[in-house]
Amino acid sequence: MSAAERVAPRRPQSLLYLSAGLLALILFLLGACLVIAVGRWRARARIDSLALRNQGSTWKWKEIQQEVLRHDDLLLVLGSSELVVRMPNRAQEFFATFPTGFAAAPVGARGTPIPLMAVDVASLGSALRGRRIVLSLSGTWFLATNPRLDSLNIAAHASPLQLGDVLFDAGIPLAIRERLARRVVRVREMTGNQALLAVPLRCLATHCALEPLLPALRPLWALRSLTLRTEDAGRVLAASFLAPPPRARQARRIDWAALEAASDSSWRTHSANNAFGIHDRTWARDSVRLLAARGSTNDDQFLEGMEHAAAWNDLTLLLTTLQSLGARPLVLNSPLKGPYLDFTGVSAVARRRFYEKFDSVTAPFGFPRRNFAEFDADTMFLMEPGSHLSEKGWLVYDRTIDAFRHDSLR
Repeated sequence: MSAAERVAPRRPQSLLYLSAGLLALILFLLGACLVIAVGRWRARARIDSLALRNQGSTWKWKEIQQEVLRHDDLLLVLGSSELVVRMPNRAQEFFATFPTGFAAAPVGARGTPIPLMAVDVASLGSALRGRRIVLSLSGTWFLATNPRLDSLNIAAHASPLQLGDVLFDAGIPLAIRERLARRVVRVREMTGNQALLAVPLRCLATHCALEPLLPALRPLWALRSLTLRTEDAGRVLAASFLAPPPRARQARRIDWAALEAASDSSWRTHSANNAFGIHDRTWARDSVRLLAARGSTNDDQFLEGMEHAAAWNDLTLLLTTLQSLGARPLVLNSPLKGPYLDFTGVSAVARRRFYEKFDSVTAPFGFPRRNFAEFDADTMFLMEPGSHLSEKGWLVYDRTIDAFRHDSLR
């Protein structure tokens, strides 16, 4: 048998492999598009239930956030562990029946860092234009910097889908994409070990010479991200069947003053074993450690850590991103637990500088904001020395959010 005869039969076999590969690709594309379409349909149909869902993976559920932004009676609330810790008057429960015409859709998890809030809102792009959202910040973020913990928190909540949509979105100003890239480039988990993201991320972070060529990679990202969007839609699809039905809507008049007084009284019964308004169980568990901190610091140490905290720059980046996208945020920053800080050696004078710093950083953006400095000395506002709100603290937040939603915030 000649060489030509030996090669000839292989051609049909090669064509068969090629045809099978193309068929598999077509089936994958059709299947992915079907899952995405059905996921979006279920998100629209069950958004009242899905919007109240808050789990550690919520930051990665982009489809739910996009659907929330299409509804005037749903309000995105971005935060961290305060949205997860169970507490009476928590926004997602307080507004669950749409008592004043809207419900809160929480997005957050324990340890969620500000840089990922910035990536998250940037990934929503033009959908944010003209839309109200609420930022719930933790005051303790701005007291010190822990680079290792910061990197761990970013890695734990990273979403390659959100990052890729930011890197390749020409609608986001290049300067902002560069700043976002510089902030997260050192965290390997941000890219999900995908070279298609790692290369543009490093290029934007370093302002490399190939930066003008990055738009040429957008078609590749559109194809690669199809798998990630299918995963996102699949999660939404499953959740739409597992989520409990929404509570019936029930409009009612809210007596805010009476509820605040009741929540203050209730929290006193739950923190009766200490003078700081710390939850009874927390005090029983941690009192030895908390009492050992007496006089452990001073104003100079407090101010040094606070003034140089990296979170201030992160907050500026987050607000700049929101401003460039035309969003309308309300910025809430939890107060400090003044009586306990007095105990540790930090004076009210030093703490006043913290509230002034927050105002000086946020004021140039013109967004409505609250630092709740008037509650610094209120032992009933926070449940512990960190930033978790008590039921009174949440009630005050609820009242502020409601006023913001109805354009009556003063």
